[in-house]
Amino acid sequence: GVLLKCYHRRLYFPVNYQLEQMGMHNYRELKVWQRAMDYVVEIYQVTDGFPNDEKYGLTSQLRRCVVSIPSNISEGAGRATNNQFRYFLEMAMGSCNEAKLSLNFHLGLTT
Repeated sequence: GVLLKCYHRRLYFPVNYQLEQMGMHNYRELKVWQRAMDYVVEIYQVTDGFPNDEKYGLTSQLRRCVVSIPSNISEGAGRATNNQFRYFLEMAMGSCNEAKLSLNFHLGLTT
C-alpha cells in the first residue's frame, strides 16, 4: 500500500491506501482526497489570520501548495495504471512537505 502522511501540529491526515488491481479510481471516493480537501479548507482558515503584508508571499504560497495536494491525487486517480497513480501520490506528498515548511516559516516569523 501507499502511506501518505502529512502533519503539522494538529493538521494531520495519515492514510494507508491500498491500490486496486489496475485502472482509474474515483478520486471523490478516496479518503486521502477527502482528507486533503479538509486540509485545504483548514489552511485557508488559518491563513486568513496571517499578516496582510504576507498576502502575496507566504499566504499565497501556502495556499497554492495545499491546493496541489488534492489536485495531484485527483489527477493521478484518472491515470490508467497504478504506477502512474503512485507517482501523483508522491507528488502530493511533496506538496505536503512544502506546506509544512511554509507553516514553519510562518511560525518563525510570528514567534
